[in-house]
Amino acid sequence: MREGPPALPFVLTVGVTGHRKAALPADSLPTLEERLRAVLGETKVRAEQVRSANCQFFSDDPSRLALVSPLADGADQMTAHMALDLGFELHAILPFERERYRLDMVDDASRGRFDALLQKAKSVLELAGRPEEALQPYVMAGLATVAHSDLLLAVWDGQPARGAGGTADVVELAMGLARPII
Repeated sequence: MREGPPALPFVLTVGVTGHRKAALPADSLPTLEERLRAVLGETKVRAEQVRSANCQFFSDDPSRLALVSPLADGADQMTAHMALDLGFELHAILPFERERYRLDMVDDASRGRFDALLQKAKSVLELAGRPEEALQPYVMAGLATVAHSDLLLAVWDGQPARGAGGTADVVELAMGLARPII
């Protein structure tokens, strides 16, 4: 009989922040997709190694890997699709209620991907952002993404933020919280 509280399952949550479709050079997309898939795949392998090496601390339940994403068009949606393909759960954090957020998508294809990803999400958190608050809802979505993640995956060009709540701001926030960043 085990002394103390029951063992918990092994769970690793990866957050994603990244540039929108318009900011990603079209010729970089194949390389970006390849790198994202490699990072997510390696994360999955390493997570299982950590679990195996420390199995005495976890329950016998299967490991759970999760991706937290605001699902913006571009890097967020691309990463979410790959994570689902690799067996990650998807948890969406939206800056507004979903119908309002859909209006921010660049085109019908992005809105279609957004809708499809929401259907596959294990959970959806719709923050109470208001459009008249300018960019504050995006800051809150970035904060929530980092807060709900053990590790942050950033698709970032290294440049300063183009607006409050942008990729650079989310990376800076994660650094301030000593959250590991890839």
